[in-house]
Amino acid sequence: MKVRSVHFYVYLFFLGIASWMGAIADASVVVEVGSTMDDFRNATKDEHKIYVVKFYADWCGPCKMYKPAFASFAKEHTNPYVQYLQVNVDKSPFVTKAYGITSFPTTIIIRNDKVFARLSGGGGNVIKDLLENLNKCGIVF
Repeated sequence: MKVRSVHFYVYLFFLGIASWMGAIADASVVVEVGSTMDDFRNATKDEHKIYVVKFYADWCGPCKMYKPAFASFAKEHTNPYVQYLQVNVDKSPFVTKAYGITSFPTTIIIRNDKVFARLSGGGGNVIKDLLENLNKCGIVF
């Protein structure tokens, strides 16, 4: 049996805490949409709101890296006219296909039942572009 250093176990502990905290931060502002098109339509039915929808997969490395950035953005940019949603592509294949999502993570902005903007990837530019597109929709933070 291989003996591991204390640093290894401390690292695993803090990695678990960080994941748990990320899930809590994500859950407080970002709403997970159900698996059917009806669930998605119900979640995006208010015509006075703008919806920022993140499509992700649990197995996707870039999605895991984008998760805390998206949650932080949602928390810092709250507005009564903006709702942040997320769709798990593996659990919601019909929603994913309906919006033509082929790469992950992809974030779309929906305004008046139409896709206003589509942002692919999870890098820092996506967050900047997200803010710029929300400003174009008339949302000022």
